Amino acid sequence: MTLKTVKTVAKLARQRILRKEEKMFNDTEKTIFEQVSNNLPVQTMPFITTMKLAIGIFSVLSNGIVFCFLLAKRHFHSEACLLIVKHKSSPFLSHKK
Repeated sequence: MTLKTVKTVAKLARQRILRKEEKMFNDTEKTIFEQVSNNLPVQTMPFITTMKLAIGIFSVLSNGIVFCFLLAKRHFHSEACLLIVKHKSSPFLSHKK
């Protein structure tokens, strides 16, 4: 294999990984939004085990919904992700505002 071929294969593999991660994130995000919309508890967040999380910042709004701003550092780039986690019964909340 030439160096050019190796680089091309590596580039295609990287794109495939990113597409797979993006689809998984979008599916998870959709599920979370559907659960919150139907006032159901969000029990699992599988993206946490698939993405390398750098920072999690939580802020509680007046209606009790917790917004989790995740700065996810992936293999090839970083991007900020916004997810609705859960309202008052969230396990991330140790006290009420």
